[in-house]
Amino acid sequence: MASMLLMQGIMAVTFPLVMEFSWQRTIEDRALAPVPIQVLAIQKIVAGAVQAFLGACIVFPIVLLVHAPGQGPHVHVTNWAVLIFILAAAALLTSSLGLLLGTIMDPRKMQMLFAVILLPATMLGCVYYPWAALDHIRWLQLVILINPMVYMSEGLRAVLTPVLPHMPMWAVLLALVGGTAVFGYLGTRTFTRRVLN
Repeated sequence: MASMLLMQGIMAVTFPLVMEFSWQRTIEDRALAPVPIQVLAIQKIVAGAVQAFLGACIVFPIVLLVHAPGQGPHVHVTNWAVLIFILAAAALLTSSLGLLLGTIMDPRKMQMLFAVILLPATMLGCVYYPWAALDHIRWLQLVILINPMVYMSEGLRAVLTPVLPHMPMWAVLLALVGGTAVFGYLGTRTFTRRVLN
């Protein structure tokens, strides 16, 4: 689910931006709307977050139903409200990051997004292992704390499989909400500058 949130949240915002900022500059049509440009940026974040949230909701039953015989995951939702909050916060975080990346990257080099950002973020995002499993490689355990996917994975692990080791929930929630605020602010600023130039 964390992988889906990251991929869908970033791509749902970044790829349309590439088209809108291309040589046709279709973004200028939207900028003529009688609202501040920041509202357009927020709209893109919310639209991307909705797509990421729905993608994660589609993946959830597939993970539960499609597996090898006897290999089904043991999922126990400890708190549905926290699960929904983590999914929503993670979706907003990834779409805010998508807005930031889409406005600072050169559209001709967007394919590098996968090689430089998404692949390392997934492999070092604690999707395949708990963060606590990196105790014996302490420097790596500390370095990957800059990766927002770590907090998405750990939050989902805490709510869905509480018997496995996971980060404290306060750290997960603080990183998701704080990251959304920081990436949202930076993405809105870079979006506004790019539209006005």
